[in-house]
Amino acid sequence: MPDIKVGPWFKRCPKNNCTPLINFLVTSSTAPIITTNGDVNIIDNNDGTFTVWCDNNVVNKPTYINFRREADAPDNANITKIDAIYAIGLTTMYRMFMDLPNVTEINFGPGFDTSLVNDMSYMFSQCDNLQFLDISVFDVTNVKSVSNQYYGFEHMFSSCENVVYIKMPYNIDVVKPQASMDYMFGWCYDLTCIDKIDTTNATSTTNMFYACNNLTAPDSTAQSDIQNKTNQPWVNTNTCP
Repeated sequence: MPDIKVGPWFKRCPKNNCTPLINFLVTSSTAPIITTNGDVNIIDNNDGTFTVWCDNNVVNKPTYINFRREADAPDNANITKIDAIYAIGLTTMYRMFMDLPNVTEINFGPGFDTSLVNDMSYMFSQCDNLQFLDISVFDVTNVKSVSNQYYGFEHMFSSCENVVYIKMPYNIDVVKPQASMDYMFGWCYDLTCIDKIDTTNATSTTNMFYACNNLTAPDSTAQSDIQNKTNQPWVNTNTCP
């Protein structure tokens, strides 16, 4: 796991007897703009980083937080790195980091709790400059697909054109989520390796590996098995680069 920095929030929170709910350290030349339904603060650390945080003392505890670059948040294109240190109580990560074209790293600490999350669709979609992604701390127990409500893993990594290696959630082969995986890795042109996947109970796997022309683990035969939900789980017997 990468060495994850922490922001100034940790230096004062223990004195206030608070428990972290959200703590992200964002590297950017401009302040990030977030969308959330909770009382979340953004602190300029005056060193090219910003701390995005809240604790259990806030009145409105967030159930979602979104860094997606949109028309009203164009400066989020300046984000180059995110250390996701704590996230507790979130129930959706739909489009959480979508379309951050200059992000090269998104790191997740052990305090990043996804056990209540039901939707991870489009979570990293269009993060063009990500090369490696380790989401092995993710708990996907509650990720699911419900028509017009939750979309499971659809397009989770789609159009991450330069990503080479993805380390998957630690329990995806145990939980066997009842969730859509349509276009999950679609248009990941440089993807060569994932460590495991399980589609046994997937509700749909349409074009799961669409245009993954360099993917060798799983190879084309295993990709077909995965999309046909046979010979599951698929586990990489080798180490990804």
